[in-house]
Amino acid sequence: MATERKVWTPNEKQKMFIETLKVLGTATFRVIKDYIFNNYGETIATGSINVLTTKQMVSSREETFDVETTTIYHYPTGDLVETKASKKKEKVYFLSSEEPKEVKKASKTKKVVEEEEIDDLDLVDTTE
Repeated sequence: MATERKVWTPNEKQKMFIETLKVLGTATFRVIKDYIFNNYGETIATGSINVLTTKQMVSSREETFDVETTTIYHYPTGDLVETKASKKKEKVYFLSSEEPKEVKKASKTKKVVEEEEIDDLDLVDTTE
C-alpha cells in the first residue's frame, strides 16, 4: 500500500502575508503587521511566516532606514513632545519572485587553465 504525501499549503495568516506583499511590494514586518491588522482585523507574528522563507515563497534582507521617534510625556502641567532622528536596521520582506535584480548575488565562475597554457608559462626556480 502506497503512502500518500500531504502537500503543504499556506494557512490563512500566511496567505494574508503573501497578499499583503503583493500590495506593498517590499516592507518591514511592522508595516506588514499593521497592514494585516487594518485590512484583515488579524494579528500576525514572525513565527507564522518563517515557513514562507523556508519554502522560498518569501525572501528578506536587511535595510537601514532613517526614522523619527516621537515620545509624548504627559505631565500635570502639560505635555512635552520629544522627537529624535536615528537610523534603524530592519529586515524587509518581499515575494521571492519579485526580488529586484540588483539584489541577487552574482554567481562565482572558476577559470579553468588548460595544460597548454601551463606549458607556455615561464617557470622560475626560486630555490637556492
